[in-house]
Amino acid sequence: AFVASGPFEVRDPETGKRILTGQAGKAWIARRTRKGKRYAYELVDPDGDRRFLFSRMIAILPRERRRHSIIFQRLDLADGTAWEAQGDRQLKGTVEIRALGQNGLYLVNELPLEDYLYGVINEEMPSHFPPEALKAQAVIARNHALYSKRFVRKHARHGYDLCDGQHCQVYSGISGEAGKGRAAVDATRGLTLAYAGNLAQTPYS
Repeated sequence: AFVASGPFEVRDPETGKRILTGQAGKAWIARRTRKGKRYAYELVDPDGDRRFLFSRMIAILPRERRRHSIIFQRLDLADGTAWEAQGDRQLKGTVEIRALGQNGLYLVNELPLEDYLYGVINEEMPSHFPPEALKAQAVIARNHALYSKRFVRKHARHGYDLCDGQHCQVYSGISGEAGKGRAAVDATRGLTLAYAGNLAQTPYS
């Protein structure tokens, strides 16, 4: 289920075609169903009516992406790991809802790198740490994200760059953001560490 804080669009991410629009504050549902002998997925509006049937993926995005976000409810987080849990995620940017066959659906959040780091830094380092420590964390988290995307590609077969758990970096969307963490990201915007002229690999704990 998802609820947008402002007007939103549903698009086909492969073609960019707009499928439908929706309003703020109303709960929509994406769920698995059957189409003959095959699994399919339906998008159900707040009145319980099916508005769209899809087999691969759809994209949800606020009409005003700098002002609004979308809350996805009752998610299985870090499923199959020691830190798995259930909860909600408030996400900015574009969110693709993708088919996973008989295992249901999964989300891929597409957003700018610096916005991503806002949701990482205070999940990986407490906001009360000194500003210089937070800046260092912002730089190594930026490196880790870029290095993982370019060279490690752990999740390439699933079509995304990083997961949101400890396997990659903990990212929890807007709920993970804090003022001091955002300030550290802004103060180091675009800065990375290099080794021998190349992007450095910066694992951390």
